[in-house]
Amino acid sequence: SGARDMSQITTPPINRTPIKTFVGEYKLPLVRTAILHEMERGGQVYFVNNRIENIEQIAMEVKQLVPEARVAIGHGQMNERE
Repeated sequence: SGARDMSQITTPPINRTPIKTFVGEYKLPLVRTAILHEMERGGQVYFVNNRIENIEQIAMEVKQLVPEARVAIGHGQMNERE
């Protein structure tokens, strides 16, 4: 009935690196550099876009910019099967 299972991590993993958040102007070279840096150290990137209307376009830009990255989309208006 629309409810989804959710797991919670209440304690951080051992040796967890703190999350770094950067807010700035959308500059493609900077986005590529940041994503590659995080991938090289074995980390992961969450790229936040606040408009669902162009989320597919932004995802394609990121895929083209960093083809070696695995890109997935998630948002609150997705149906259960997505």
